[in-house]
Amino acid sequence: MRISESIYHSIKERIQGSFPNAEVFLFGSRADDSAKGGDIDLLLLTEEKLPLASIKRIRRLILNDIGEQKIDIVNFPKSITHPFKSLALESAIRL
Repeated sequence: MRISESIYHSIKERIQGSFPNAEVFLFGSRADDSAKGGDIDLLLLTEEKLPLASIKRIRRLILNDIGEQKIDIVNFPKSITHPFKSLALESAIRL
């Protein structure tokens, strides 16, 4: 996992503070120790799909903590099967 402890804690605190039942995963290049560069890709699994405004608010809170970085946040309900969700979870790291 290629994120610092402070980024890890910011992500966990901000998401769990707003959505206590959400499962949070890091996926993509930052989940791969052998990769270089890349943005921070987060997968949120929630009981229901979150409104886009809620995802934007969480992203802004995280960016306020860690500084300007590229962060992508994808959200799926826990109960939904989706090819992208399955692919992301194959190499994801639960935070």
